[in-house]
Amino acid sequence: EDALIRFKVAVETNPNSPQAWIALSQLYQKQGNVAKAQEALNRAMMNQPNNSTSHLVLGAHYLNEKNYALAEQELNIAL
Repeated sequence: EDALIRFKVAVETNPNSPQAWIALSQLYQKQGNVAKAQEALNRAMMNQPNNSTSHLVLGAHYLNEKNYALAEQELNIAL
């Protein structure tokens, strides 16, 4: 719970930081909240659509969800 509060403060403080949104998405993923994880990753992508780390993490998210076509697409963009 403490980590969730810290990450939410981070994205509120710096809403254009893909790193903050990625960290929040990874926490949501660990908590099993796939929808919130996807939402946070979408925000990371909106802020910096060419950020390779965002594409890499989104690709890993899609792999976890067994969405292999989208995973491949995102991982290719990350490269």
